[in-house]
Amino acid sequence: MKQTHWTFLYVPANEGGVRTIHVNKRMVTALGLFAVLMVLLTSLVTTGYVKQENVLDDLSERERDIFALRNELSELETSVRQYEQQMSTNYQLQERANLLAGLGPLDTGAIETGVGGRAPQAESLIGLDALSQERISEIREQLNKLLKHAQFQRHGYETVLQTLRNDQKLRDSTPSIRPVHGGWLSSRYGRRVDPFTGKMAFHRGLDFSSGIGTPIYATASGSITRASRHGSLGKLVEVDHGNGLVTRYGHLNDFAVAKGDRIERGDLLGHIGNTGRSTGPHLHYEVVRNGRSENPWLYIIRD
Repeated sequence: MKQTHWTFLYVPANEGGVRTIHVNKRMVTALGLFAVLMVLLTSLVTTGYVKQENVLDDLSERERDIFALRNELSELETSVRQYEQQMSTNYQLQERANLLAGLGPLDTGAIETGVGGRAPQAESLIGLDALSQERISEIREQLNKLLKHAQFQRHGYETVLQTLRNDQKLRDSTPSIRPVHGGWLSSRYGRRVDPFTGKMAFHRGLDFSSGIGTPIYATASGSITRASRHGSLGKLVEVDHGNGLVTRYGHLNDFAVAKGDRIERGDLLGHIGNTGRSTGPHLHYEVVRNGRSENPWLYIIRD
């Protein structure tokens, strides 16, 4: 007959008699299998928990990396905007340099030509959110554009420097300084309200206000073609610098030069007055190239 249980004899210490314990074999087997299953289940749960913790740690680290990347992108975008502002300032300086060298207005049309298209996605961008990828692509495009502008400006400055080296006379005869020391700029070049009529009118020069008798200096070398009264400008000095350039100095109180005189940059022309159509002591200063007025402020490169 097949045995279905186990019998255990238990003899307590210091006590009489023997106790008998009967244990069913099937129950023992079932308990053993249950214990094994519990151990396996516990192992699986523990392993899954550890893996999940690792995944969460990886996600947290990735989120920290993405957050740091976005901060770097913001700093890069700020830097790019600052470089663009600086580039705009550089173009104003280059415009003045071109005028000083007699090269005429700055032509930026050549910068706009070229080819383009969406840049290929780098492996480092794969996995980033769409917004970050777009921002990185925009920064790349802006940096490429800034590089083209910087190369254009470098070539332009090299041309200016070479021109100035080759033509000292041109440099000496191109207006480049303020015609008065001190005082203040009371009216700029361009459209303004006429102080006499109250209507909009075009002002063809710069007005420097200062006291009567303030010295007025030639802004470049040339020949005096007028030193006399001339309509609304009152007492006027006109200097021909050659190459189509002429400067005019109006509302003077007196003259220190006469027609036909040869003068150099910095020579005294006369003194500030209040002659002609004027509301107070000041100098009206004009720059004319080939018969057309230009903004004199662009020619003032040294204050």
